[in-house]
Amino acid sequence: MSTASIKTRIANDLHTDDLSDSNGTTRRYFSLWIGGDYLGQRHGERNLQQINSTSSKDLRSFVIQEFCTHVAQDYGCSFGHAQKSIVAALSSAELETLTADLTQDCLDWSDSQSADAVEVVA
Repeated sequence: MSTASIKTRIANDLHTDDLSDSNGTTRRYFSLWIGGDYLGQRHGERNLQQINSTSSKDLRSFVIQEFCTHVAQDYGCSFGHAQKSIVAALSSAELETLTADLTQDCLDWSDSQSADAVEVVA
């Protein structure tokens, strides 16, 4: 598949999904990625540790890095091509909103993992 068609697919998928919906395809699949459903439990554990020990500025960078890596894996392209395709598909405001929403999704997931750990111990 050519890189042009990958760029088009990424743009189409981002524009046809409701990015404000935490249960929309884009955010739901990213949540699965963060939780380790793609690359295994160790990936999820590493992500949890990163989310819990990172400043808000570094967390934003972590979320962007992981989202681009996730998109690259899903579309079978390089990290750089995924990142450029995402940036080309969305306005600056849409990118900021998506990043903030994905960051909140990560924090919510982290909180749920802490709650699950307390439940298991109790």
